[in-house]
Amino acid sequence: MRRLSGLDASFLYLETPSTPMHTMGVLLLEEREPPLSLESIESLLLERLHHLPSLGQRVIDVPLGLDHPVLVDDPHFDIRNHVVRVHWDEPGTLEDLDWAVGLLAGRPLDRTRPLWQLWWFDHLEGGADALVFKLHHSIIDGVSSAVFMAQLLDTEPAPPAAEARLRENPVDELPNASTLTVQALIHQGEKAGNAVRSAIGMAREIRNQWSLESTEASTDGTFETQTRLPHPREPFNGSLSTHRTISRASASLEDFRYVKKAFDTTINDVLLAACTVALRGYLGVKAGTWLRPLTAAVPVSTRQVEHEPGGNHVSSLFVRLPVYLTRPEDIIRTVRQNTLAAKQAHSDIRTRFLETVLEVAPPPAVTWLARQHERLRLSDWYPPPCNLIVSNLAGPPIPLYFAGAQVRAAYPFGPLVSGSGLNLTVMSYRGRMNLGLIACPRLMPAADRFVADVASAVTTLCDAADRAGNR
Repeated sequence: MRRLSGLDASFLYLETPSTPMHTMGVLLLEEREPPLSLESIESLLLERLHHLPSLGQRVIDVPLGLDHPVLVDDPHFDIRNHVVRVHWDEPGTLEDLDWAVGLLAGRPLDRTRPLWQLWWFDHLEGGADALVFKLHHSIIDGVSSAVFMAQLLDTEPAPPAAEARLRENPVDELPNASTLTVQALIHQGEKAGNAVRSAIGMAREIRNQWSLESTEASTDGTFETQTRLPHPREPFNGSLSTHRTISRASASLEDFRYVKKAFDTTINDVLLAACTVALRGYLGVKAGTWLRPLTAAVPVSTRQVEHEPGGNHVSSLFVRLPVYLTRPEDIIRTVRQNTLAAKQAHSDIRTRFLETVLEVAPPPAVTWLARQHERLRLSDWYPPPCNLIVSNLAGPPIPLYFAGAQVRAAYPFGPLVSGSGLNLTVMSYRGRMNLGLIACPRLMPAADRFVADVASAVTTLCDAADRAGNR
């Protein structure tokens, strides 16, 4: 049994019908002989499931919300409850697949079972298959999901056979309410002491750094710019509906690297600059008419141990996107400066402060506030916490295989947060940058056009590098 941290549990508390908090991944597979079967998929999952133990565990709420929920081995775990096959009588297109994944994205996971699903879509055009993973954000973040996928996939078509590993000492029943209550009360005392010690330590650090941050703010204004300006509201910001659409595109990783080298920046900055160019087109921005930048929340890992399984160890940078600029050269250079300023403004103190608050916050109150926030549609009445979310994951440069079928492409999709109707998650694989966009169709009806514009914007940035004389 493992108690969720405050950060992990927050993804459960903040989940509402319009904000399901799961991540998704879509793998497009090449045809293989013999064809994939339900038995081969379930067998492979049972072989590898031990790499992420929480996939065999249920979330159990503590009586009266005295503490955060616990993860407990599910005594009734059955792989057949988590693997679903979808077969089209006529070959399905990729557009059919995107439509189906959008439907799945809008449905919360069943909390009476371990919080994950795998949907197998077979009989696609060309004899290919697709696997769609849904995993709740309370048990996994971007880094740990990438680690799990690395364990699930192979680097050769026919890896050595392995037997399914059963859980050690499987439980016969779930813990009763009295056990959970007693453990929660004991943990509350420990938690209160840790919170006091953490607050004292952070107060000392804040006092030591206050003069430094004040100096930074007064010398060039960067710190003020990154932290004090409210985010403007755009058409894709507001209260979310329960519906989701997903859109996909890809671009050359070599083009990203070329722009990165030409402007002495990072792959992530190139992605943010491409988003800025695409946003200008999507919003119809004309030269000289835009006054304020948009803000992208960029998740960053705070994980101390690279291969630590499960859980969330993540914070966010808030990077200004200069949609008021016209020339791509100016956009990429400004994005680079803004990212550096965001890293300067971001502090481990703030990250630990948030984690401390989430650790001691009463679960019923947080859940009630999230529900009231949705019911009253408050996201329509105040500036959004960010305009959009942009994530970037480094994938492998070599071919990968699932049960002997080669992975043609892999697309990640993150959850939407209240007030922001689009989330762009990108992962590199075999020389391509695969862009996965999930959106609320009420706020962003033309998501497919936007993600295509992000991909084409990389070419625009390459042209800017050409003009700079770098090719």
